[in-house]
Amino acid sequence: MNQLLESHKNHNPRLRLFYGVVAALILVLLSGLAYRQLIIGTIYSDREEIQNLRRILVPGPRGNIFDRNGELLVGNRPRFAAVVYLAELRPEFRREFAELRRPYIEQHIPTTDFPLAGMARAAVVQRYLDEINALLDRDEQVDSSDLEQHLRQRLILPYFLVNDLAPEEYAKLVEQIPIDSPIQVYSSSVRHHPHGPAAAHVLGYVGSTLEIPEDGVPGERLMTFNIRGSAGREGLEGYFDDRIQGQTGGEIWVVDPAGFQHRRIERKRSVQGKDIVTTLDIRLQKRMEDLLGDYTAAALGELADQNQPFQVDIFEDDLSDPGDMARIRVVHASPDAPAVDITVEESGDALVEGAEFGDAAPVEVPAGSYTLEVRPATDANDGDVVATFPVDVDAETVYSAFAVGYLDPADAPADEAFDLEVVVDHAA
Repeated sequence: MNQLLESHKNHNPRLRLFYGVVAALILVLLSGLAYRQLIIGTIYSDREEIQNLRRILVPGPRGNIFDRNGELLVGNRPRFAAVVYLAELRPEFRREFAELRRPYIEQHIPTTDFPLAGMARAAVVQRYLDEINALLDRDEQVDSSDLEQHLRQRLILPYFLVNDLAPEEYAKLVEQIPIDSPIQVYSSSVRHHPHGPAAAHVLGYVGSTLEIPEDGVPGERLMTFNIRGSAGREGLEGYFDDRIQGQTGGEIWVVDPAGFQHRRIERKRSVQGKDIVTTLDIRLQKRMEDLLGDYTAAALGELADQNQPFQVDIFEDDLSDPGDMARIRVVHASPDAPAVDITVEESGDALVEGAEFGDAAPVEVPAGSYTLEVRPATDANDGDVVATFPVDVDAETVYSAFAVGYLDPADAPADEAFDLEVVVDHAA
């Protein structure tokens, strides 16, 4: 019995080695598991979050501007648009694609050379646009290239079918579009001038922009899409832009592998900007403007008389309602600039041709956002672009755009760079 106990206590050295190897392997496995879960797992989680989440920034409404008596000078009005979220149309896209593809399959014709997917998407969206056309007595058509660009670059955002609906059009859509329709009415805000062009040169104007502040909206590492907002350009709108600008809100969405919206997981509401009260008296301002009549006096040239002599020109205003269009009077007031053409970057169309210093050229354009190019005047309107300016114009609104400053401010009497100052002369 004693021999058996002694034999049991004396372990085999090979077993000790085997146990040591097993223990080492288990330790390696546990270390690898801990590394994967605690370190690599965090990295993979971050990558998954960046891949599957999208952030949308929504600008806040701008604050109001009042005169010294509390009269509203500039506020906000709602702008309505008819939109669709393309994610809701995917089953219809697939069915339409199958219908377009069937004749090719039956005739054994390869479909690789035909953009059937794009044609299917455009056909489906056009059907919903036709519903709106029938209700509103319009004849809008889908721009297939714009639709495909939206799919590639801004898929998570709504696709606009009809923008800036009139109040009666908005009422018809809300009343007659079925609740379960993919068509939705999208609301945003634009600036409203209840007193029309009164004090327009002091109040200034805003321009459209995609550069909006993040204002603490979470998800700064995520792919972000901005809803178009506005920024003050001139006058009080520009000088007090930091105060008037609304606080940005936002949403964070989970998207599917194709990039379509799946589920919203976080939302921060936007907040209206702060109001300002001015020393203006709008009643007195309008009285003085009435005495002057429908004319604009502009001081042009230079006291130094280096490039152009100083002069005061009187321009007669056309404040009649341009209807669905916007009217812009472009005034050449840059002393060292030659005769110029002004073209639209997006289309290449010439808005103003051969305008010389002191000229005022009125032009009407559809409401929207444009990038204007200033070029030396040529017969083909193809001179080198010397400056570009983003301009956002509304229907039923009359503007004056003054090209001011110097192309070469370093060699000028005043260090004022070339610029385009746009003011509202009249708004509906």
